[in-house]
Amino acid sequence: MIVVANLNKEVYEYFEGYDLSAIANYLMEIYDFTALPATTGDRYKEVRVEVTHPLYITMYRALGPRSNKVSLARLFEFAYHLDIKYTHDLSEFTQEAPQPVDISQQLSRAKSALRRAWKETSDEDIKDVIGIISIMEERYK
Repeated sequence: MIVVANLNKEVYEYFEGYDLSAIANYLMEIYDFTALPATTGDRYKEVRVEVTHPLYITMYRALGPRSNKVSLARLFEFAYHLDIKYTHDLSEFTQEAPQPVDISQQLSRAKSALRRAWKETSDEDIKDVIGIISIMEERYK
């Protein structure tokens, strides 16, 4: 079941780089998620979490998404305040960092594709975009 949680900035950054779905299901196994303190701070990031914990799913369906007893934001913030990264081994929940994008290579590919399109259509708008990409290529060299 996909559940949405609104995390504050500190909590979101604390768990950045982790599989939030796996972390949420793990936290539900080790903590009573039905009696957690209220969240603090402003909403920063909305995250989608796939929950597989059977009791949570049953309670969520019975109580509804607005119930404090099934608040994933409360669960994540509770774990954040307990500094769970240092009290439990969460290494199995880390995600690989995305590979950096080579912008100059992507611009070159886009320019090549647009040149082929321009040869077939002679559309002046395409020619203008090619010019813009050429300017951007200078910036990202």
